[in-house]
Amino acid sequence: MEIPREPEGIKENSFLNLNKVSSYLWKSWKDELKKEGWNWKKFLKLMSLRKNDLGSYLKGETSWEEFVKGTLELPEDSTGKMILSFE
Repeated sequence: MEIPREPEGIKENSFLNLNKVSSYLWKSWKDELKKEGWNWKKFLKLMSLRKNDLGSYLKGETSWEEFVKGTLELPEDSTGKMILSFE
């Protein structure tokens, strides 16, 4: 999956940013993720594991690219596979 460009204004209003970022990434990747068995609910569960990393990105401690690359690794690791196995 490709790294989508950083959404404009995402850092300006930090309220509910996890949901905004999750929605943005889902829209970018949903076709590929659905082929692997992911749905929106499972993806949100996966993204909930990225809260601390999202905070680091919003504070400027990590880049958008670093945040997204870390997110891309999750569906393939053991935690992602565990989430995917739940109905």
